[in-house]
Amino acid sequence: MMTGYVVPRLQFLGILGTIVTLIDLPFVTVGTFMLWRYPLLANIWIVVAGTLWWYFLSWLFFRAKSRFIS
Repeated sequence: MMTGYVVPRLQFLGILGTIVTLIDLPFVTVGTFMLWRYPLLANIWIVVAGTLWWYFLSWLFFRAKSRFIS
């Protein structure tokens, strides 16, 4: 019966979780489709491609940050 209950102090975590899910969606979708026939390949895809994707995003973030701050 607690459907829709939001703790005001933790609301930003829900918003952040939604953003992370949307950013990660393409890689998880590909991994999910591969999972039915090739589970090992799907797990490798999610780990390797997901790690490279987040590495690339963090590299872009720090590059943009250093360009605007320095």
